[in-house]
Amino acid sequence: MKMNTTCVTCGSPLRPEDGNREVCASCLARIRAEQRHLPPFPEAMPFAAATSTDTLCTRCGAPLRAPPAYFGMCTSCAFPATARADAEDYEAACETAARLRKASLVLGGLALGMSALQIFAVSRGAGLKSMAISWLGFGFLQATLFIGACVAFTRAKRQATAFRFAFPHVASTLLLIFGALGFGLTVTITALMTIGSIIGGAIPHGRPLRIGRRQITSNVRTTGEWAYGLPPDTSKLDDATKEALTVLWLRDAKAEHASVPAFARVAWQLAALGAPPGLIARAHQSALDEIHHAKRSFALASGYARRPFGPGPMPDLAGGMGKLPRDRMQALIAVANETLIDGAFLESCNAELARAALSGARDPAVWEILDCIARDEAAHAALAWDILSFCIDGGDTPVVRALCRTAKSIGLARPAPYGPDEIGLVRSADPEALRMHGRLDPDTWLRVYAECRSAVVLRLEHLLTTHNTNSNRRAMSEAQGRSDSHSSQPGTSSG
Repeated sequence: MKMNTTCVTCGSPLRPEDGNREVCASCLARIRAEQRHLPPFPEAMPFAAATSTDTLCTRCGAPLRAPPAYFGMCTSCAFPATARADAEDYEAACETAARLRKASLVLGGLALGMSALQIFAVSRGAGLKSMAISWLGFGFLQATLFIGACVAFTRAKRQATAFRFAFPHVASTLLLIFGALGFGLTVTITALMTIGSIIGGAIPHGRPLRIGRRQITSNVRTTGEWAYGLPPDTSKLDDATKEALTVLWLRDAKAEHASVPAFARVAWQLAALGAPPGLIARAHQSALDEIHHAKRSFALASGYARRPFGPGPMPDLAGGMGKLPRDRMQALIAVANETLIDGAFLESCNAELARAALSGARDPAVWEILDCIARDEAAHAALAWDILSFCIDGGDTPVVRALCRTAKSIGLARPAPYGPDEIGLVRSADPEALRMHGRLDPDTWLRVYAECRSAVVLRLEHLLTTHNTNSNRRAMSEAQGRSDSHSSQPGTSSG
């Protein structure tokens, strides 16, 4: 069979890249453009085929369209194999786009549903872990959409080389863009949350107030009701240092204020568990201590800013501060875990950090409040250890096991001395003035924090060891008592 060396349409010589086709690349592009109801490409060569005046195909009778027919026939009849392949490619591209549209609708619905669940979980007090899990799940859905769009985009682009405007090509491009943006946003948010969980925030003074897993503080308003105490000496401070000290002491004042309802919550938890009156009285006294700390801290912040500050309402408390499980054992475990973290550990850290800051403080008002905080926070930590002993005595082995699990998470958040919104202010302030007004440098802060964490873990191990020893002694004593009672009954002795 003799192979054609010239194009049957325009008569131009065929090139090796044209393969075994009987038409050149320019004519083939023009044929495909006509099949898709598009104007021919301008770079296509003119057809040498006749200036036929036929209006109907001589083979199938279909109406002929411009440009003139190929030897009196339509393109489908003139080149049936090419027309069939093009039609199949076009149908496959449309099917791919349809499948991608359905998949995007399903994935978009799932992503919206997961976002709604995340918002609901956050409103119910979900912690960082659950938020990270939900964002990772949302990221997985976005990644699936992104990969699907990439595949469809590549396939549609390959099949639509002769299209000027092809729906599969445009749809795949749009889905590829939105999928990439959504996936990038999800990865960014998840990374920021992960970094936030590693770096953490500053440990404020006082016992944190938690509703669910959210830490609650009040807003700040202009009022002089809570600003009570000696004002600081600001005569030698520049504006940047005064601004930094205002923000830092306001943060501590808000935390001290939130500790008042936090200790009220401790008091009713102890009452619910039937704790001795001494523990309940000390919890109420701790709340009164925190009122004093809050008033002194607001007085310092007001002195640095030259205007009065005070706490605003706390509407989050209107719904209560959580519930204890009705099962006594589960309630003891919940109180013990909370006391270990928020009481024994954080209150101990607060006391040690206040002592460390006290050594460098030179302002009389600052020195007075730090000295008071160091003493009172140490007393609050001692209360926490006594509450732990009460929970361990009441719950025994289950409480001990729960505390051992919780102890592994102590200090894993790696909090920093300053929050993200405070770092810039601290860097622009005078470090020596900050030290003289009760603020620690990051290195000293982290060293004290690490030492406190180690001390709390060692004390907890000692407490649990002592409890196990006492429990074993009590068990042996009870067994010995039962044995003696049994031997003293008539008829039990031998002889």
